[in-house]
Formats: sequence, structure tokens, C-alpha cells
Amino acid sequence: MNVINSVSYWIATWFRVGLWPKMPGTWGSLMAMPVAALLYLAFGLKGLMISTLIAFILGAITTYFVLFTTIDADPSFIVIDEVVGQWIVLWVAGTDIRFWFLAFLLFRVFDILKPYPIKRIEKYFEDGSQFSKATGIMVDDIVAAGYSIICLWILKIMFT
Repeated sequence: MNVINSVSYWIATWFRVGLWPKMPGTWGSLMAMPVAALLYLAFGLKGLMISTLIAFILGAITTYFVLFTTIDADPSFIVIDEVVGQWIVLWVAGTDIRFWFLAFLLFRVFDILKPYPIKRIEKYFEDGSQFSKATGIMVDDIVAAGYSIICLWILKIMFT
């Protein structure tokens, strides 16, 4: 395995968290939270947002390279998409730990259930090029994050 593939593998699996047994997406989301907290504390919300954009770009690129090593169109061990989706939901959570917990739960529910149009978006990208597939892996989690944000906003309005 060359350097590009090795680095891509580490980033796409979120430093091998995606290889942990059972529930790789949940582990990826969970292990994204402490890093998000550090980014938020060190650089504020804008820093977390910029880091999310960087993670999205790196995620699409590294997923592209990792997809060449597998026959699966959306391998479960790739969890950088969960990291990006989770960080997006945390943009809305603020500093209240209760809302961070809810952000985690909501994102996991929507990422697992994939309500309309998430499944359709996933399918659309699956039928394209390798880069299209990599982008689709990232984008479906952003849509799940969108659903989560709507619910989190409603909960924040109700309880704050």
C-alpha cells in the first residue's frame, strides 16, 4: 500500500475507529465528539465549521482512494462521513452538554433510518464514477445532519 492509500485509509476510517467491531458508524460519530469539543474550545464555532469543511474535502478525497481497494460501494468501515455529519449537527448544539448528547442521538437515528430523500441521494451517487460514489458517501450524512439540526432547533426552542 502506497503513502496516499495509507493516509487515505487512516483518515477515511477516522484513525481506524471504523474498524472497531460492530456499529462502526456509531463509533465514528462518538469518537468525533471529543475532537469537536477540543476544536470548539480552542477555536470557537467558526473553527469547528472550518474544520468540518476541511474534513468534508479530505473525506471525499480519501474515500475516493479507499473505494479502489474494496468492491463495496459504501463500506461501513469508512466513517469520516459520520464525523462530518456529526460535527455539522454540533454547530447548533452550542455549549450545553445535553444538546451535544441529543445531537449525537438525533444524528445516529437519521443516519441509520435514512428517511426520504437520503436513500434516493445515496442511490443517485452510487451509479456514477468513483468520485461520485465518494461524494455520495459524504453527502447522505450531510442530509441526515440537516434533519437532525431541524429537530435539535425545535428541542432547543422548547427547552431553553
